[in-house]
Parts: sequence; C-alpha cells; structure tokens
Amino acid sequence: MTKGNINENSLSKSTNRYQSLISQMDALEKFGFDKIYYEKASGGKDDRPELERVLDTLVKVILSLYSNLTAWYVRH
Repeated sequence: MTKGNINENSLSKSTNRYQSLISQMDALEKFGFDKIYYEKASGGKDDRPELERVLDTLVKVILSLYSNLTAWYVRH
C-alpha cells in the first residue's frame, strides 16, 4: 500500500504457538503492504536482524518526512 511517497511496512510477529506466520503474511499482503519483515526469534533475544531492518527503515522515513516538512516550512 502506498500513500504519497511512503511505502507501508510491517513487522509480523507470532505471539503464541497457534498463530501462523503464513496466515499473518497473507493478511498483510491482502491489506496491500509493500514490504513485510518477519523473523522467527524470541522477543528476549538481542540479535533481531529483521527488527533492526524495520527500525533502520523507520529512521529513514522519519528523516525524509522531517526534511520535506522543513523544506515546506522554509518556502512558506
């Protein structure tokens, strides 16, 4: 799903053993998410590569929005 220039992303996480990662991913795809990050890791682990990718993407989106807002503010 794209709104303006921002792609929507999702991090899928199963909270219990009955949730299926595949059914979560199918649902997210039906909602039109462009990028789905997933991992099979405990929330208590420090090594979470997909979470790191999500956070890196989030930082880039925030910086881009801030830059665009600053440029708009300077013009007005």
